[in-house]
Amino acid sequence: MRRLRTWWHRLRGWWFLVVAAAVTGVMSAVSKQYTGLVAAIVVAVGGACAAVLSERGRAQLASPAAKKRSPFYLSRVDRITDPIRLGVHPAATVERTDGTSDRVPPFIERDRSPELAAALQAGGFVLVVGDSTAGKTRLAYETMRVCLPRHVCVVPDNPAAFGAAVAAVKQNRPSVLWLDDLERYLGADGLHRAEIDDVLDGKRGRTIVLATLRAHEREWFSERNDSGREHGERQWAGTARAVLNAVTSEIHLERRWSDRELASAQAFHGDVRVRRALASADRYGLAEHLAAGPELLRELTNAWSVRTGRARGAALVTAAVDIRRIKYHRPVPLSLLRDLHEAYLTDRGGVALRPEDWDEALDWATQPLHATSSLLEPHPGDEYLAFDYLVDAAAKASAPARVLDATWQAVVDVAAAAELFDVGRAAAFEGRFDYVQQALTKATSSNEFRIAADLAACLGDGGYEDTASTQLETIIAAARESGAVSAAELLDMMSDLAWMIGEKVAGRGDPERALRITDQIVRDTTALLGSDHPQTLHARLVHARQLGATGAEREALALATETAAAAVARYGRSHRQVLSARFEIAVWVHGIEGPLASVQHFTDLMADAERSTPVDRALIVDCRWNLGGALLACGDAAAVEVLATTVVEAQNVYGADHRRTLDKRLSHAEAVGVMGDPGRAAALAAQLVDDCVRHLGEDNPVTVEARALAERFSSAV
Repeated sequence: MRRLRTWWHRLRGWWFLVVAAAVTGVMSAVSKQYTGLVAAIVVAVGGACAAVLSERGRAQLASPAAKKRSPFYLSRVDRITDPIRLGVHPAATVERTDGTSDRVPPFIERDRSPELAAALQAGGFVLVVGDSTAGKTRLAYETMRVCLPRHVCVVPDNPAAFGAAVAAVKQNRPSVLWLDDLERYLGADGLHRAEIDDVLDGKRGRTIVLATLRAHEREWFSERNDSGREHGERQWAGTARAVLNAVTSEIHLERRWSDRELASAQAFHGDVRVRRALASADRYGLAEHLAAGPELLRELTNAWSVRTGRARGAALVTAAVDIRRIKYHRPVPLSLLRDLHEAYLTDRGGVALRPEDWDEALDWATQPLHATSSLLEPHPGDEYLAFDYLVDAAAKASAPARVLDATWQAVVDVAAAAELFDVGRAAAFEGRFDYVQQALTKATSSNEFRIAADLAACLGDGGYEDTASTQLETIIAAARESGAVSAAELLDMMSDLAWMIGEKVAGRGDPERALRITDQIVRDTTALLGSDHPQTLHARLVHARQLGATGAEREALALATETAAAAVARYGRSHRQVLSARFEIAVWVHGIEGPLASVQHFTDLMADAERSTPVDRALIVDCRWNLGGALLACGDAAAVEVLATTVVEAQNVYGADHRRTLDKRLSHAEAVGVMGDPGRAAALAAQLVDDCVRHLGEDNPVTVEARALAERFSSAV
């Protein structure tokens, strides 16, 4: 009955008009058949009723509610006949004998089809993972059609429509909530585990969440990548992982097809699209070929050549790809791309490329190749999104091109406040701290305090501790006054603040002030969360660092040792907080017993970190960095090789332009000079100065130290 009432609500404006017309017709017949007073009264009353009904009908149809488009697509599964509507990539169009055309090739059962069918029949949250154009969406669509024909499928138009889609899902059980490209729904202000639990509502089978996720994005959210993330970034990734942890069945689909799948495809050899795909099966997956992914990538690469005359189109598409490379996955207005692509033309040579005119470039970029996918995919509202195959290919490139300033600026300007952390975090990893600052300012002005605090942590990690701590204090005060964040989140922000203003690296900061803050944080966190909660253990280690920095090294060592024992007792020897506590122990052993005593601590910790699951690569980098420093202090020439390895590892974890990588290069250059090669050390330091100025700025502490080091060893040559 609920669906019937919804249907009536949608049509009642038209029914008012239909009934009004019927009443008018009846009155006309009465006036012809009868005369006199009775007929006159009937006609008058009927005419009045018809006028009222007609007016109500027009008002209903003219109302905003009648005109407002639903933010989601809803249909019973067995009535969905167009898989492209659900996100399936189209293939080349084939004309049927009956005169109709077909943009979807025949479905070839995959090896994972039975596994997915069993998962859908069991219910819950089902996720299909695979590379772009591996066939994830088609597999999900076809299996849903077979297993859940009488379920109602609800597809949100975009992440902002998620709430409305959930309401529709609950209203139309049994139902399927369809989330193609799940990465669009994950982020700093994206889905939370509670929302998924609310959708499922403990009634497996009545409501099913069916989602797809690109393998590259699935790996990005993995805990093993937390080693390269700051504390705030780990929280963001943790929120996404909490959603992924709600998955009851995860199906992994390979890009390359198995022999059994290829044999099944032979049955459809009569379809020219399948026949062509089979011919390239030794290089590509069938679905990949059908969606024209490799050919589109080749077209984009070749378009930059002067001979093709496609430079403007290449610039347009590259701008759209770079927007997604910096973690902005929403369609963007064509007007933005039109302005932005000019910077790419200029960067590649401008007029010398002999670019085509705008209309020709846009036609080329949006024209489906072989009537399949296009380089730019159109979306409602004259907005466009780069084809995800191109984005994945750029991410996998061995030496990806640097994203232009104009692109960073455009994305920071267009992104909603809730999306800024993703963009700001990407900027921090690229050493683009000016855009981290812009994102932070925008988030603060929009009262997105949690995001602003996390961006401040990114800024502080870039070496701008003074600026970041001042802004973070303002953010904390505003967040506390607004009541918009929880007590635990406030304590987390305070812990980040203490770390910024205290002893972080090489004795910089104000540890006495930080110590007063951390003392209160430890008490409050213990009272709120308990003495063995990971956040409490983290707070105790931050407190230990400040204790040691103020000269109380033995107290710092005792607290780190006590924290390690508590963490082992509660979580086991391989837990993150145990390894972090052991790192603090090694730091203060170095300070109390000397560098030689700490060498074994750092060596053992590094070996245990390598064996942990997941492997904390950032911890290993810091262990090796400190090991190199200890060896250098002992006068051991092995320090040079250890620190050279540290630089390579840091580049793998953080990227070549990150402040942490540049810091490791500084230590390596110093070791080279101290160990007897001042000329090479001066050259390394001079190159480092140039890179620091470009990525961190003239006044960054690493830049200042690199310049001093270059001068020191230049004078010694």
